[in-house]
Amino acid sequence: MIAEALDKIVSLFDPKAGFERVTYRKALEVRAAYDAASSRRRGTSFGTFDPNGEDVSSESATISKRAKDSERNNAWGTQAVRILTTNALGWGADPIVKNKGVKKRWRKWSRGDVTLGEPALNMSGAQHLIAKTMFGGGEVFLIRVVTPKGLRLQIRGGDEIDTSKDLDPQKEGAPRTVNGIEYDAAGERVRYWFKTAEGLPFAVGAQDVHHVFIPKWTKQNRGISEFAAALPRLQNLDRLEDAQLNQQIVAACLGVFIKDLDGSLDPNVAATEEPMRITPGMVGRLAPGKDVSVVNPPASNGQNTLVQNALRGVAAAFGVTYEDLTGDYSSANFSTMRAARLGHWRWIAVLQYVVFERMLNRIFEWWATIENVRIDEAPLWSFPVMPMLDPEVEGVALRRNIRSGAVTPNEAIAELGKDPTTHWDDYGEQFKYIRSLGIVIDSDAGKVTDMGQVQVQEPKKAEKNSS
Repeated sequence: MIAEALDKIVSLFDPKAGFERVTYRKALEVRAAYDAASSRRRGTSFGTFDPNGEDVSSESATISKRAKDSERNNAWGTQAVRILTTNALGWGADPIVKNKGVKKRWRKWSRGDVTLGEPALNMSGAQHLIAKTMFGGGEVFLIRVVTPKGLRLQIRGGDEIDTSKDLDPQKEGAPRTVNGIEYDAAGERVRYWFKTAEGLPFAVGAQDVHHVFIPKWTKQNRGISEFAAALPRLQNLDRLEDAQLNQQIVAACLGVFIKDLDGSLDPNVAATEEPMRITPGMVGRLAPGKDVSVVNPPASNGQNTLVQNALRGVAAAFGVTYEDLTGDYSSANFSTMRAARLGHWRWIAVLQYVVFERMLNRIFEWWATIENVRIDEAPLWSFPVMPMLDPEVEGVALRRNIRSGAVTPNEAIAELGKDPTTHWDDYGEQFKYIRSLGIVIDSDAGKVTDMGQVQVQEPKKAEKNSS
């Protein structure tokens, strides 16, 4: 009422100012209708951090250090990174290319050492290390190095970026350096600034660097660890488990005091006596005038639910299932596990095709350039897929989808995480060899029906008589 009266008074002397007061006040009332945007009690606990490149860098370094410590010392953090790394890339993704010569040359290169420096890894090991470092530290930088032996990859973490070269431009559109990444006037990345073990800066051109991180918002040029949302919960969970363990230790303690009811025992003698020990099955005799008082520590109950809820929050922060994180499948059944894993594997698919496919295509492009291999388009990649929870049930469903035409055989093979071309080549060669020995096995669909009976062979067309 007071605000409305003031609006009327202001409008009498300055209608424009009065109109603006009413307009802004109505806007504030609309904003306050949302608790998430209000300044009342329920809205005061929210942070108003607006992320941009510089803010990400300042926070990322601290989060990365704490994440590495949590991954080393916290079992739940270690398990979460292990799950994400294993499911996203597993033993490594291979390119799906039709040219057998290119595939053979790639396989030969990728099976050898592809990294420069320690540790020496093949392509599978390099992919595993890249994914593990990204999920833990938030980002990875791959540097292309050309050696007499061919392409080598140098893997560097986010803590090896040199931010001392950051340059704030004086005018819009001028070259700038943000978080150790240098941009030209058009906003394209030009070079990356790294630092040696001695702290000396050196630059690498953007054409020789690939930056691997999970983009979370616009204008983001550095990665944030997946531990970011989980770290407070992991720290509190550690404290909770320590407190619960100490409480259990105290609850397991049993103490007995002997009371001197008639006061016949000399206090000085009692203070110097060794305490008696209680053993299972013992029978003791007390002197007249003595009684026994047993110490009963409080029991420790009701903590499991609190720990489970905290672990569910940790699992949600990492994007993994509670059951896979903890190994607790006591409350899960086939339907709930499948639903939970489908949600998790959708997130894994996003990571595979948004982050890792782009990285692998860049590596393949570098390799093809050095090896003088012509590629018309970027290859597809055989990423790991969600394993079957019940192969008997899901296998039958997959077979029905193929027979009904809902999916093609190649799509079914790709769903299993395999290269269809390689699979069918191997499949044909193996059956050709088995048939040459005169052996017929149940899985040979050309010889045996789905019910295990011999296939009816089509009669050969009669040759036309030439007359």
